[in-house]
Amino acid sequence: MRYEKIRVLLIEKDKDELLKICSSVKNETDIEIVGVTCELKCLSDFINRLHVNIVLMNIRLVKDTEKVKVIKSVTEKTKAQLIILNDQIDNRLIFEAFIAGAICYIDKSYNHIPNVIRLAYQKWSLKSAYVESVIRKEFCRLRQLEIHYMKERLTQTEQKILKLIAEGYKQKQIAEILMVEINTIKKHITNILKKTGEKRSKEAARKAREWGLI
Repeated sequence: MRYEKIRVLLIEKDKDELLKICSSVKNETDIEIVGVTCELKCLSDFINRLHVNIVLMNIRLVKDTEKVKVIKSVTEKTKAQLIILNDQIDNRLIFEAFIAGAICYIDKSYNHIPNVIRLAYQKWSLKSAYVESVIRKEFCRLRQLEIHYMKERLTQTEQKILKLIAEGYKQKQIAEILMVEINTIKKHITNILKKTGEKRSKEAARKAREWGLI
């Protein structure tokens, strides 16, 4: 079924906030608010039933432990684009919201809500410079955690083997250098691949070098 207007669902319970949002779009001929709810149970079913294009969600209505789960219930189980409304800066939530599939995270500057809705409807991912910086910093932080975790997991012997692989040595040569049986080297490499999640020792060595482990 095709509709002429962009169908919007508001997830909000504060009457003043609802009035402001509705007022911001009431004169827009291409936008229609088709529902308002603060009920989060069976949310995806409700969205699909109303054929919603855009969901405007006040994220404060959701418990901290449930935020990502609720966001995913919209982004993974419906065709609607999700815009997160929040009047507070929460860097971790900004990052998690975009990773979970939200298309936009905005404050409640009501005058620009109509244009945000239109852009989201066209599936533009709307990230401000600040949001972009938050996402970059969080990815860097997670990468550093992954590097630290990997460094803790890889033994000194495994790191030596990776260094030799990166330098182009074969398993037999590595066994001779370390003065061990070749089967021992093979066991080490098997463990290395499990720990790094790679399928080939050369790829594991490349990753280790990129991360500064060798």
